[in-house]
Amino acid sequence: MSLSLKNYFKRFNEFWWSGQGFSALLLILLVFFFLSPFVQSTVNSFILAVFYIPLLISGVATVTESRLLKLFAFATAAIVLVFNILHQNFPSKTFTGCWYLSIVVFFFLLISVLMHRVFREGPVTHHRIRGAVAAYLLIGITWTYIYLLIVLLFDGSFSFPPTTTAHPDDPTLQSTLAYYSFVTLTTVGYGDTVPVHPVARMVAILEALIGMLYPATLLARLVSLEIMYRNVPTDQSPLDDPEKRKEP
Repeated sequence: MSLSLKNYFKRFNEFWWSGQGFSALLLILLVFFFLSPFVQSTVNSFILAVFYIPLLISGVATVTESRLLKLFAFATAAIVLVFNILHQNFPSKTFTGCWYLSIVVFFFLLISVLMHRVFREGPVTHHRIRGAVAAYLLIGITWTYIYLLIVLLFDGSFSFPPTTTAHPDDPTLQSTLAYYSFVTLTTVGYGDTVPVHPVARMVAILEALIGMLYPATLLARLVSLEIMYRNVPTDQSPLDDPEKRKEP
């Protein structure tokens, strides 16, 4: 690997897994979230390849020294890319299902890395809070693909509005399930889209539980970190603050 490429990855890693990177990630997620109904799937695939995959790989490299976990991150990214290409060029139930499953694993890994960084010891900043909100949005996005996989595997798993069908080629299916995912995550439950199959119902219950427990857990953790940081002696060296340590 050339020196310039190493410097690029170093700067990429230092920014996106710092406080400012959390705020930028939240902004990007919000922009993509509201623009996704208006862009083609190829655009989303391009964003995945040039942004999310490098973000995952650099994040795993930041939080662990384990070669096994790093290899798993590389393998997950490669599998996502392969099935994305197959899904786009050779549409079939098998390739589409493998694409949904691989993207679910990918986002779960990315959420784990992000939450590891957000919940680590150190002072509570507005950047860290925004990182926690970004993780919350990623949970909703991940469940969208879980629901898509369920629709693909189990016929009649959801009761949709008349404007949406359960056919994988329906352009409104993903946006409808994204809407349903966030409605369930926030426990609003309008009732226009209803899980019918037992698997769909159990997955919806799990997302609703996460939607209730995540804010409570987040609040408890941030409060404990704030109390811990305020009780640190004033003569403590800034290097003892994990937020001020220079990233390797």
